[in-house]
Amino acid sequence: MTRDDAPELVRLGLTGINKRSTAWVFVVLCGVIAIAACVYVYVTRDWLFGSAGVLVGVGSGAWYYTCIAWMDRHDAWD
Repeated sequence: MTRDDAPELVRLGLTGINKRSTAWVFVVLCGVIAIAACVYVYVTRDWLFGSAGVLVGVGSGAWYYTCIAWMDRHDAWD
């Protein structure tokens, strides 16, 4: 299966990402964003901005992880 056969959300999530290692860097960065948002909430007690950061970090990381899993399952990496 090729990358062009991937579902639209997988192609969108991995736009501009051609290597598996690069995609994993984004997963790790999303985790760092979520942890930094947790620290921000602890320090400032700004729950609105902090919880949005956690949601963005965890949600994006889960999306990248799911895209990586789909590409692995279908041997679609270049």
